[in-house]
Amino acid sequence: MPYFDLHCHPFLRPTWIKGFQPDQVFTVKINPGNVNFVQQVVINAFGKPLETILDSQSCLTHINRADPGGAKVVVATLFAMENSYANLKFCGFNRVLRFIEGMNIGQLQEIGDTNRPDAISYHTLLQRELAVVEDFGNRNFGPFRCQIVNSFDDIDPGPDVINILVNMEGGHNFYGRVNVLDQETLLHRAEVTQALADWKQAAFRSEVPRLLYITVTHHTTNCLTNHAFGVPGRFAGDGTNPNAGGFNPHGNRITDEGLNFIRTALRQTDEEDRILIDLKHMSIQARRQWYRFREKLINEEGFTPIPLVASHMGVTGLSWLDPTVATCNNFLPDPECFEVFHDDSLALLGFRLKEDGPEDLRLKFNPWSINLYNEEIELIVESGGLIGLSFDDRILGNSPFTESTERFSRHEINVTSSDPLDHFPLPSIADIDFNHPVNGNPAINRVDFPHTNRSTNGIFAPNYPDDAIFGNLSFGFLEQQKGLLSLCQNIIHIVRVGGPNAWNCICIGSDYDGIMDAIDAVPNASAVASMRSNFTSFIGRMVGALNQHITNEGIEEPLLTLPGDFYERFLFENAHNFLKTHFTRQIILPNPPQEPNI
Repeated sequence: MPYFDLHCHPFLRPTWIKGFQPDQVFTVKINPGNVNFVQQVVINAFGKPLETILDSQSCLTHINRADPGGAKVVVATLFAMENSYANLKFCGFNRVLRFIEGMNIGQLQEIGDTNRPDAISYHTLLQRELAVVEDFGNRNFGPFRCQIVNSFDDIDPGPDVINILVNMEGGHNFYGRVNVLDQETLLHRAEVTQALADWKQAAFRSEVPRLLYITVTHHTTNCLTNHAFGVPGRFAGDGTNPNAGGFNPHGNRITDEGLNFIRTALRQTDEEDRILIDLKHMSIQARRQWYRFREKLINEEGFTPIPLVASHMGVTGLSWLDPTVATCNNFLPDPECFEVFHDDSLALLGFRLKEDGPEDLRLKFNPWSINLYNEEIELIVESGGLIGLSFDDRILGNSPFTESTERFSRHEINVTSSDPLDHFPLPSIADIDFNHPVNGNPAINRVDFPHTNRSTNGIFAPNYPDDAIFGNLSFGFLEQQKGLLSLCQNIIHIVRVGGPNAWNCICIGSDYDGIMDAIDAVPNASAVASMRSNFTSFIGRMVGALNQHITNEGIEEPLLTLPGDFYERFLFENAHNFLKTHFTRQIILPNPPQEPNI
């Protein structure tokens, strides 16, 4: 059957590894002498061996094999690697990247050291990946061919065609200045929005690909919006980068220039198509501001209805008014942020898979604020939007590091303001006064705050059955399938919160070919072809168990009805219908002939 992916990176590796072609299945090779060291770094950060992290997860060959008999449509991501990844003096990523055979070390240095005479800007690096896309995006590879698509009407449903739409991850991609901090000054940040406007006009003239959506931020600070912390702490280090902005969130919501950037992206005229806004990677405060700004654009500025897009997500399982029990600390290496350890295992529990004596296998949610809260799910479904679910174990909650430490910007906690947006939505965190140390120890300043898994604010906070639902299956099999089961749990939670219409708003947003920990059962795009049987069996049994739990406990909540064709909707139809509505090409009619003057 057909296959769609809302967010993947098939052209990232060809941009960075010399001699690597987009259709090649990539085998990780580490320079001799460094294998054991790199392997240990990756295991410490992700809990899995190197080859499962750096596999060629969405090369074009894998995408073609996702379903050999159906149409294939993918949204390929353009992404200029940020300085904090590439800086060889800065973070844990360089300890992996620089030892990969064929890695373009010169390019790492060009983007990672802004003081070099040959240093390049983010936009220059973006142009290099764009060149790869344009070189290979319309090629015939023998078993299949590719084509770059700029309108829904251009999609070829043939089984031997990969239709490639394009998106961009991070507003930093439009930074034209080599000096990142200089680009972000008030004097120069408007250049970023102008570069976006120039791209839109060039796309309308078919000089560059049209963008379906743009993710306004990524993993590091930028001048447009604050971001949600999203990098495993073992790789992020202390998160600071005085040369170009680090992994730690430092901002406060969306900046004035960020609002201009968003308005420019969404503008549709006779000379430009709109670009949708992806809320992924925005901080929770920035996302709340975006939801209000969207209403303003529609109700006060005459913009056409704007669907909310969340391209590669997981869910927290919680309301933003009902956080987990957590420990909050000063983050000593960086006074601009603080850290939160989500240590309430009860709040994160989902379905129990199997229980046998001391062994207990249960799913969890990932409570990090990079994931969606219940209120956001409702807003996306109401907007007719689209949620792409990531195939990243950590994002889905299936990771030993799910409860690890998250970092927040202190500037997004301002309880003295009269603006409700300034009040941090996680209320217990907002009550913390970091300026007055606890127990007289300013070096620790540790604060614990209470939480109940049932919301005290009247916000829907669903719980999940305690009874094991897969008692007939072995622990080994369930462990291997746990990532796929977590994916099903995230889907079910979206529908519990968003209602029956949510079945039409969910698709794959794998994030394949990022440096991500793919779920074991579907480690790359080609494995999607064999996913159907277990996926449909798992989600059917989980919906049945949940409905039984709701009935037995007398929970005032409607039962779920799993559509018989949901697998087809999830893999293709939902996204295909979304494109039909939101990715058509406007037709500019010629001026009507003028009547001659008599």
